[in-house]
Amino acid sequence: MLGATYEIRVAGLVPRALIQGLGDVSVSEHEMRTVLTVSCADLAGLNAFVDRVRELNYELIEVRTIESIHDEHQDPSSGED
Repeated sequence: MLGATYEIRVAGLVPRALIQGLGDVSVSEHEMRTVLTVSCADLAGLNAFVDRVRELNYELIEVRTIESIHDEHQDPSSGED
């Protein structure tokens, strides 16, 4: 995988001041959970981001891929999934 955009859901509301230290990340809040959206070049980058969130002592609820560079460039007529 060349890179992807991920949603990382954590329990609780993360203060904006802490989020600024996480780098280029979009934030939304839903029912006492914070959703962090971040693009990572590879799994090592994702793991480093998740480690930083854990270092802040936030409970990780879910990590999911919402978009990958491979998905964006895939030819729909190729029959590949």
